[in-house]
Amino acid sequence: MEQLALAGAVVTIGYNGKTEIERGLVRPEDMPKKAAAGKTASAEGAEDSQASSLSAALVESLTAHKSAALSVALQERPDIALAAVVHALASGIFSGHRDTSLQLKAEKQSLNLVEGSKAFAQLEDAHAAWGRKLPASTEELWQWCLDQKQQTLLELLAFCAATTINAVQGKSDRLENPRLVHADRLALAVSLDMKDWFTPDAENYFSRVSKPQILGDLQEANGQPPAPAWEKLKKADLAKEAERQIVGKAWLPALLRPAA
Repeated sequence: MEQLALAGAVVTIGYNGKTEIERGLVRPEDMPKKAAAGKTASAEGAEDSQASSLSAALVESLTAHKSAALSVALQERPDIALAAVVHALASGIFSGHRDTSLQLKAEKQSLNLVEGSKAFAQLEDAHAAWGRKLPASTEELWQWCLDQKQQTLLELLAFCAATTINAVQGKSDRLENPRLVHADRLALAVSLDMKDWFTPDAENYFSRVSKPQILGDLQEANGQPPAPAWEKLKKADLAKEAERQIVGKAWLPALLRPAA
């Protein structure tokens, strides 16, 4: 009965003019979701629980920081970048699927959501450094590539692959989206630690969640219930207090913690 509720039908007109009805079809996005590979049920539940309590805009913002940091981490690992690019290309050629976070169209992914961040600055610096090395025309670039040592080409490949990463969870994306699942696997491969790239503060996190969420985060970060006086604070004041309390705790929202 569950499948009947999800299924639909497609009506077509054959070349002979007769109507044909194909029933029992289910769109891929409507299929029952399985737990993402590489995650335990408890870890997935924790992420789902917190993601559901955060606004879509905040989820997008947090994962944009993760996407930018992952780009920096990948450009520093040409060996992993090579594997990621080969995986992306082979997946498309041999299986027809693009279950990857790399958007391989040689198009730089937007970083507007993390402008001013540490990861943004490093990616922009790397882009400028490569820009000074590379010839301006594609014809000259071809000869330049032929003349380079393999290590130089691997480093350039790593940077180019890194700039295509899209690990941002948009409003319509589920956590089990293959692109996001691959981003988590890639993050594990490059040992990404978001504590090096993101520190929750009043502006980028606490002012954007509810008071109960802030109090719950503080209890988790401090390992004890929040002070009774904090519950009486206005949200803006509580957000600033949370920012002070979180200093030195190495605490991150569940959405930015390593996948299990």
